[in-house]
Amino acid sequence: MCQKASGGVIMTREYSVRNGVLRVPVFLNNEEKSLTVCSHAKVLFEITVGSPKGSEKPDRFVDLPVFCGEGEKLEISGDLPESFFDLIGTEGALLPVMNLSSRPKIHFTPEFGWMNDPNGLLFAGGVFHMYFQHNPLGLDWGNMSWGHTV
Repeated sequence: MCQKASGGVIMTREYSVRNGVLRVPVFLNNEEKSLTVCSHAKVLFEITVGSPKGSEKPDRFVDLPVFCGEGEKLEISGDLPESFFDLIGTEGALLPVMNLSSRPKIHFTPEFGWMNDPNGLLFAGGVFHMYFQHNPLGLDWGNMSWGHTV
């Protein structure tokens, strides 16, 4: 058992990895809860997610990479309603991009999420690369990871 999330009643569900992706629902501006993702009783990562209110639909979904073998079991637990776990998926696909007319034409922005501190601005193999701090699950600081674009 791999229950690291703290709070009220902890729900745990098992999923099988497909395509190395964990699709997580995003509920913006909702109470934040901790979600723990484990494999073989080892914590892969902990993230903070918005908890749905009633039958509210998610604002979007985000595909997170999970570095496990195809078909490997993931155990996901958190103080979240069953409806949240019903929305978690393990088959990622390209999601529609938001209305491009509202995006800057010169400056880079990620498709979704908070970004900060562009780093690793380099030119290699005929391609420009940029790395940046990124929260792919929300519009403010948290769930810090690295984003990359070319």
